[in-house]
Parts: sequence; structure tokens; C-alpha cells
Amino acid sequence: MTTRRRLLCYCQSLMGLGHLARTATLLESLSQLFDITLLLGGPAPSDVYLPDGITIIQLPAIEEKPPGTVQDSLDIRSPDVILHRRQRLAAHTATTTAPDVVLIELFPFGRKKFTPEILGLIKAARVAGRNPIVLSSVRDILVRGRSNQQAHDDRARDVLMKHFDGVLVHVDQQFARLAETFKPRHPVSIPVYHTGFVVRNRSTRKRRVGEAQQLVVSSGGGRYGEPLLRSALRAYQGMDNAPRLKLIAGPMLPAESFGQLLKASQNTDGVHVVRSVPDLPAELAVAVGSVSQAGYNTTMEVLVSGVPALLVPFVSPTDDEQSRRARRLADLGLIRVLEAPYDDAQLRWQMQEICRFRPARVNLDMDGAANSAKLIDDLVGSREPKRRISV
Repeated sequence: MTTRRRLLCYCQSLMGLGHLARTATLLESLSQLFDITLLLGGPAPSDVYLPDGITIIQLPAIEEKPPGTVQDSLDIRSPDVILHRRQRLAAHTATTTAPDVVLIELFPFGRKKFTPEILGLIKAARVAGRNPIVLSSVRDILVRGRSNQQAHDDRARDVLMKHFDGVLVHVDQQFARLAETFKPRHPVSIPVYHTGFVVRNRSTRKRRVGEAQQLVVSSGGGRYGEPLLRSALRAYQGMDNAPRLKLIAGPMLPAESFGQLLKASQNTDGVHVVRSVPDLPAELAVAVGSVSQAGYNTTMEVLVSGVPALLVPFVSPTDDEQSRRARRLADLGLIRVLEAPYDDAQLRWQMQEICRFRPARVNLDMDGAANSAKLIDDLVGSREPKRRISV
């Protein structure tokens, strides 16, 4: 009997669900080819599907509180104590797993605070003796705008060159390339693979135009979605002859905010407010339009559904990733975009117009999960990258 190859994946979620959701989709494809152990650095919400058959090792939960600092999610242990425990568990898991592949989500492009545990697990995996291929997995567009951006990029490049064998960038390279948002002073000479966009079960998502009955407003995980949800509700209250409105708050919207949203909607006919739904694409399949932020996973689901969509990107002084994504998609005629600052009247007009919008045909590679699985399988089989791309 042939022993299946082993893959160890590390994923740390801090502020949202996007990184974990994308990783789960990758692991679903990879589970057909590898025995998988997932080192999970945050809780696994029921809203994120994790494929059957993988071994999940839960690292002690940690979060940013306040932003920029890490803290025990239970507020009972010091950051130093919990980080040390995590580091030991990560290295132990790598040693006992002895993987053929180590797949690290986001690092070293982010997650700098977790450098010791990530480099420790990579070292332990290499010492375990199976000559693992070590890969970084990142989304289409990286965050830029740090005050020390050049130093950050240079440091990340040095870590890549010393500890990694390649980078998987989950984007169609005609849409974006790593070099556009990662600019170290010296080039990266390890392979960079643009895999296509990662979307779960894209082949099963068929739009049912004749059943379209609702306008869906969603905010991904919901941590930053309250302003959009509240504005959309107020905008809807001023619309005439509007379809039903479904507000999907997201599991990370604070409980108090969710309660206030429910209360504000009680006297408005046609409004349904829910915390989450089991299958967002199923909701979009029967929607006349979609209004959402422009996070990676929600945007991909909007695109494959074919629903007329308005993206309202979340932005901060140090993060314009969602705006970059939304503007590029708008330029392709795939969505409409409304950027901050906006008011209720502007959003109301866009919500009325979206129901008449006809998106262009998506001509982007959306098979990133399957492409990534085949690529990783090929790399392990050959033990050498088949093509090199310097960024």
C-alpha cells in the first residue's frame, strides 16, 4: 500500500475570517492528495467550513486587543507565556507530523508577531527528515501603507530567501501580480506561482435568475461591517418599490451592534436581518443584487454567482487592499463600486441602480484551489519547481 504524502498547514486568524476561509478551500482540494494537519491559530467558527478528514491542532487562541498587540483570548495568561506555549506546540506538531509540504498562510508578508513559532515549526519540519517543500500562501493584493513599508518588504524578502521554497499567490496574473504590492529592494529568486483565484465549489453555483427576489447586503466576517449595514438599512427605508432586503451581519459583528441592527429593522417591512447564512452563494443565486464590502472571499463568491453587485470597500489609513480590488473589477465591468466617504443618499441611488446593472462575463481564472493542489503535488513529486518567476 502506498503511503499518502503529508501536508502541514499553518493559519493564524486575527481580525477576520477571510484567511481561514481561503485556507479551508485550499485544504479541501489538497485533501484529495495529502494527509493534512492544520495548525490553527484562532478559533474555528461554525461559519467556516473545514473539510472532513483533516487533523486540526488548535494553538492557544490569541487575538489583537488592542490592534497592534497580541493578547490571550481568555485574558488569563500573559502574551509571553501563551506565545511560548504556542511555539512549543507548533514545533512538536511539525516533528511528529514529519510533513512533505509545509504551507504557511500569509507569512512572511504578514504575521510578524508570530515569527518565532513559524520559523520554529519550519526548522522542526526540516529536521524531521522528509525534505519538505515550504510554501507561503497569499491572496491577490497585499496590504501596503505601513510607515515602515520598505523595511517590511526587505525583511519579508530575506525570510523568504532563507526559509521558503516558493510562494503561491491566489490570483489570475492578468488581474494582479505579487510584484505590484511587494517591492523589496532586492529581487526574490525563489519561484512565485500565480494560481488563479480561490473559490469554494465554484462549479455548483448556478444563478437562478427567474427566482431572484431579494437584495442581499453582507459584510464578510462582520468585524468592520456595521457602518455599511446601518447605512444600507437607512437607504432601503427611503426606496420605493424595492425588493425584499436581507442583511447578513457576519459572525464577528459585536453582539450589541447586532441587537441594535435588529431593533432598527423591526418597523420596516420586507427586511430580514440574520447573523449568518450557511451558503452565501445560494443566497446570491436568488438575489436581484448584492451589496458587500470587497474582501477577497466575498468578492470571489459574488463574481462566480453572476449577481449584479455593488462593492463598498473597507479602507483604513494603512490598508487600501479592498479599494484596489474593487476598482480593478469595476474597470473590467464586473461590478459597480462606491468608495468612502459616502452618505445614505448615494448608497440608496446605487442600490436602486444595481438591480438594473448587467455585469460583464467573468474571464478570470477562478480555479485557484484545484490549480494549487496540482502544483503542490507536482512539486513534491519532482522535488524541484518547474518554472521560476522573479518578482
